[in-house]
Order: sequence, then C-alpha cells, then structure tokens
Amino acid sequence: MSVGQSPRPDHAIPLIFAALFTAFAAALGLMSSLSMWDPGEACRVRGSDSSPESFLWNPLCADGSAVQPMWMTVAGAAALIGAGVCIVLAIVFRVLNHEREVPQPVVSHWE
Repeated sequence: MSVGQSPRPDHAIPLIFAALFTAFAAALGLMSSLSMWDPGEACRVRGSDSSPESFLWNPLCADGSAVQPMWMTVAGAAALIGAGVCIVLAIVFRVLNHEREVPQPVVSHWE
C-alpha cells in the first residue's frame, strides 16, 4: 500500500450503504407487515370495511384508503432500489480499480 492509497477499498463504501438501505427496507417491511396482519381489522378501526381491491399489493379499505400507509410502500421500494444502485456502484468501482492496478515489477534475485 502506498502513502496516497486509501486503507479501505473504494468498493466497500457503497456496500456499507447497501447494507444500511437493506436494513432500513427490512425495518419498514416489518412495520408495514404489522399493519397488514389483519386488513379487515385495520379498516374497521378506521371506520370502514375491507374491500377485495389492492394497489401495489397493498389491500384497500372500502373508502379507498390503503391499509398500509403509502409512504411505507414507497420508502421501502426506494430503499431497495437504493441498495441495488449501491451494489452496482460497488461492482463498477471494483472493476475500475482492478483495471487501474499496476502489477508489481518482477525482480529476479538470480542476476
């Protein structure tokens, strides 16, 4: 490793962000699954009945409101997309660093 070289590879930082985005999406998924445990009950608590319709796999109540808050659905999807982008960036950084590496000079000790 030279003086100007970072001790951490460039491709590790996007992987850290990918892990954070995935953890955030998992936490949102857990919270949203609790609200979708019993969609009929969630609609009755809001003063409506359940309906057979859904939007983005999210059951709807008879009044048109979603059982799971839409911000949870959108934020979870955005977090998973962000994790995917970070993984792609990590792969690109690794490929670019691999192409930029200069092989060590071969030194013969027999000459």
